Formats: sequence, C-alpha cells, structure tokens
Amino acid sequence: MGQTGAIAERGRAGAMQATRSGVGSDVLDATLRSSYKAVRSATSALAANFSAEDQMVQSCPGASPMKWHQAHTTWFFETFVLRPFLNDYKPIREEFHWLFNSYYNSLGHEFPDKDLRSVFSRPSLDEVLAFRAHIDKEMGRILASGVDEEATRRIVLGLNHEQQHQELALTDIKHAFFSNPVCLSDMVGPLLDDNDHRVVKLTWHSFDGGLVEIGYPLRAETLLDFCFDNETPCHKVFLELLSTSNPMAVQRDSLGCLKGPVHMATYLESVELGHLASVDEHHALTCEVRRGLIARPRSLSPWMFYDAEGSHLFELITTLPEYYPTRTERAILKEYADAIVAGVHCGRSLPLRLVELGAGSASKTCILLEAALRLSDDVTYIPVDVCSNALVLACENVACALPEVRIEPIVRNYVTHPLQLKPFNGTTLALYIGASIGNFSPEEARLILRNLRDQLQTGDALFLGTDMVKDEPTLLAAYDDSDGITAAFNLNILHRLNRELGANFDAARFRHRVLWNSIESRIEMHLESTQEQDVRIEDANLDLHFTPHETIHTENSYKFTDRGIRSLLNASGFETKGAWKDSSGWYALTVACLR
Repeated sequence: MGQTGAIAERGRAGAMQATRSGVGSDVLDATLRSSYKAVRSATSALAANFSAEDQMVQSCPGASPMKWHQAHTTWFFETFVLRPFLNDYKPIREEFHWLFNSYYNSLGHEFPDKDLRSVFSRPSLDEVLAFRAHIDKEMGRILASGVDEEATRRIVLGLNHEQQHQELALTDIKHAFFSNPVCLSDMVGPLLDDNDHRVVKLTWHSFDGGLVEIGYPLRAETLLDFCFDNETPCHKVFLELLSTSNPMAVQRDSLGCLKGPVHMATYLESVELGHLASVDEHHALTCEVRRGLIARPRSLSPWMFYDAEGSHLFELITTLPEYYPTRTERAILKEYADAIVAGVHCGRSLPLRLVELGAGSASKTCILLEAALRLSDDVTYIPVDVCSNALVLACENVACALPEVRIEPIVRNYVTHPLQLKPFNGTTLALYIGASIGNFSPEEARLILRNLRDQLQTGDALFLGTDMVKDEPTLLAAYDDSDGITAAFNLNILHRLNRELGANFDAARFRHRVLWNSIESRIEMHLESTQEQDVRIEDANLDLHFTPHETIHTENSYKFTDRGIRSLLNASGFETKGAWKDSSGWYALTVACLR
C-alpha cells in the first residue's frame, strides 16, 4: 500500500466509527485538532535539523528543496480549507497562492517549473516559516469552531498529503547530502569488516507465490478513514515464486513510526503497527483523565506513562544502581534461559512463538530468543507495546542481533484492548516480564492474565516476572533515585497531558512522592501539589482545583510472595510449572501452563 501515517492508521484501526452527526463527533473534533498539531509539528521538527542553505538545495530535477516542501504543504491548507471555509480569512501574501502551487492546474499555472524550484531565494526561509505559522494560527481558529464533513475530509487529505511530503523531503535531502562529497564521508562512516558482529550473514527464504489480495477497502462511514485512489479497490494479483535475503529493513511511516520489519525485496512479511496517537488513544486518554481526576482521591492509570518520552525515561531508570529489578532479572535469564525455553518447547522442527506484553526495548528478551533459536529452527517474536517508539527500538535490537527471528510487532494498549493473536501451529510462550504485572491491582492483573490465557492453547505457557517483598529502604530507593530520573518519569505524565490533551499543568508545582504501603504490599507513586492551583484540560473539558498536598496517585508496584504468585496464577487459569530466583530471593521468574 502506498499510504502510511498517523491519520490513515486512525481510520484503519476502526476503533471509532464516528460521523459528524454521530455521538463521537466531539472526540472526532478533538482528534482532528490533535492530528493537525502532530503532523505539522513533525514537518517542522524534520526541517529544524537543516540549515537555511540545506533547505535551498535541489540536487536533481526530480527533487525539491526542503523549503519548498514546507511552503507547498502549507499552501494546501490555505487553498483548500481556509479560503473556502473561513469567511474572514486574509492571506499573508497573495502571490503565495500561485507561487507554491505544484500541479493543480485548475487553480492556475504552476510556478516556477518543478525542475527549477531552487532558483529563487525569495521568499526567504524565515518568510516561509512565517507563512506556516500564519496558516497554523488560522487553522487553529477553524478547528476550534468545528468543521463540517467536507472540510474534515479536506483536512484529513491535507494531513496525508503533508505526510507524503515528509517522505519526499527526507528522500530529497538525503540525495542532496549524498551528492555532496564533503557530507558523504560524515554520513556513511567507516565500512564494517566482514568479521564485525553487526554484519549479518546472508541467508535466503523462499516463498511459493500464488494469488494474494492487495488494496484497501475504504470504509466511507468513518470521516477519518482514508486511502489514496490508487489503493482501491481490493483485488488479487499473482506473485511468482521468489526468494528474499534475510537482512531486515525497517519500514516506517512518514512520521518515523514503525510499520514493521520486512524482508528485503518483498512486502509479504510487512506488518502494519497502527499508531497509537490515534482516535483510539486520544479517546482512551480523555476517558482516563475524566475518570481519574474527577474522582477522590485522584488517580491516573500507569499505561499513560509510556509515550515516547516516558519510554525513554524508563529505559534510563532500568540502568540506575538503585533500580535492581532489571539487572536481577537479566542475571536469572542468562543463567537459566535454555532450561526455561526447553521446559515449554520440544521438537526442533516445531515452530516457536514468543509473545511479549510491554516489550520495551526487548534488551532482556534477546537472551530468551537466543535460547529459542538453539531449540527451534522457526522462531517468531511478537512484541506488544503501547508506545510505537519503544517498538521501533525493540524491533531494531532484535533484527540486528538475531536476524533469523521473524518479527511481527503490535502497537496496542493490551489493558484497554485485550490482545487478539492469530492461530499458530506450534508452541506459544507468552512473556510478561519486567515485573510489569505489579503495576496493576489484583483485579486488573487477573483480568490481563485471563485475557492472555484466552489466546493460548494446550501446550502453550506463560512466563511471568515478579518483584518480591523485601526491606523497605531498598524498595523506596528503587523508586526515588538520587538522580531524579524516576521523578522526571512521574512528572512526564503531566507534560503528556499538556502535549496531547491541551492541559496547562505546571509541573514545577508538583513533586514526586513515593511510599511503601505494607498493608497492600505495594510501592505507591504520587504527584503531590505543592500549592493551591487551578488546571484546565481543554480536550477533556475539565477545570480542576488542587489544594496544597493533594495528590494524584499515578502508579502501584505490587510486591509478591511465593503464595501470592501461585494465587494470582491459579485465579487467572494457570498452574505453576517451574520457578527461578536470584540468590537473594529478590526476584522471581515463573513458568505456568494452562489449567
């Protein structure tokens, strides 16, 4: 398929079949505003890496300068949205209407010729950026007032159009740099020796070919549903017998969001991830904010931590000296990985599938995957995470280290939307490591594991990581490190609400607070208001008042005993098959089969 990007993924997810006249119109409006900001900001962020001179270069007739891409995508919204739908709209410069046209001949002759877009230095880059800012301000007005169906369709088209140009701009600037002998050596770097561990040995995979279906079925009842005209209708094509090499290419959408690993020279193995900055996620965030911040005491669900910044901060936390769970779990895996995998899988010719909830960077998972490859010739890894950026890292780590592993990533909030796995003719080992199960209440933990159990079959198994009860000072230090990384991780949830829901939290007026609740056997993280203050969350239509010392409960981390682990597994439909601990008994990894 030619179309990628966040808006298309929103439609294809099919999570909200909203129409302008339907119940979901408020959510649709909010999502459209959020989508506009995200796509336009991505273009600006992409261009910000390059100087004014870089953005003037047109290295061949088929390319365009970065400056022109920024201007033309802005021209689209002015021409097709603002001029026809905003009655009092006033252009910043009238000549931009024809200057930044491309091939829309019905609107007038394109100028200059597309092969000569770098010949004019005026308007300057600063003037183009001012043009973008002007259009964004005016689009903010029209989006705030609500738009009809036709305007909505044009905005969605414009966002997909801009994402196309993000891809084009990257291609054009890369060609410009690779055409420059001064830049080339800096960009390419030293060549790798054949013995370097990063050099993947070449192997081949064969495909039988035959009839396959391609194309996209447009669901016209969803305003955010989108595809380009060359993607329809669905139809079948015949593929000849082919072979592909094993080195993986990471296919991304135009925002840099992972689409999935694909074997070079074919798209048969591609897997669409879907971007969680979507109708589905925006709605989930809004609902969670309304649920948690209106209630007393206030709370927010821990899955909200894991946007791109939160995922990055958590990876930093796992390297801290105070945070023992990651290094302890890794040590257990290094010592017992072969025994763990062998205990659930027999027969080298039998396919083996590892499905991981909350995959993160998959750094520890590679230890298990290496063991899996020693026991099976056919290994598939399905990382599942709420954050697409984390999945990018996970897939790249695994693809680089273990190219023999087939990777099928899934972006999904498995808490709000239970996982749906495809039937599998082999053994499935479901991984839930990193002590993530401890972030949920006993009721939520049982529900997550029951939903996971429903996707497994006889012979499959669960591999669960749990943090054990220990002395209070060790526990508190792990969640309140001396470098303040965990505090930043906690406070980032407020920054996320500001970014994605239009809130105006002042994070400096809250502080990170940690306590050990011995009755519930859990560490609690809170955000405590340091003064009386008011907060507005625009997209949730909420006005909140905080008093001094009032808290938002953001996370629990339950600590387990052997009895508690057995009780949780039994109540979720599993039976303990084996367990491994470190020498201090601080951490446990448990294999459980279906009851």
